[in-house]
Amino acid sequence: MSARQETREERAEAAARKAADELAAIGSEREAEHQREESLGQHKDYGLQGGEERRGGVVESIKEGTESLFGAITGRTQEAAEKTAEKAGETKDGAVEKARAVEDSASQKAGETKDKRVETARKTKDCGGEGEGDEG
Repeated sequence: MSARQETREERAEAAARKAADELAAIGSEREAEHQREESLGQHKDYGLQGGEERRGGVVESIKEGTESLFGAITGRTQEAAEKTAEKAGETKDGAVEKARAVEDSASQKAGETKDKRVETARKTKDCGGEGEGDEG
């Protein structure tokens, strides 16, 4: 399960990086377009009211949002890794405890079996001398 979780996290990180890169490229293209328009004196208003951000500002905002999302994904990845490590430790502790219980049980059963064999051997020895004359 740990490997699957890591794979999912890696895919999510890769997708976030790709999205951030794409948004950065789009932002760069729009910024270059914006600068060309300003240098030519043909800046378009895009129908914005005073105080509103222009097109480049929106792209920058989207880029910041993507970076924030990437940070959240990275944080969640670290959190998931910590939880996975904690679970692995708990599982290991449980397995060790179970192994000790099985070992104790096996030792106890082995001791009981040995006692039964010794008892059976004594009975056989005791009955062996008496039983020879009865069978023949």
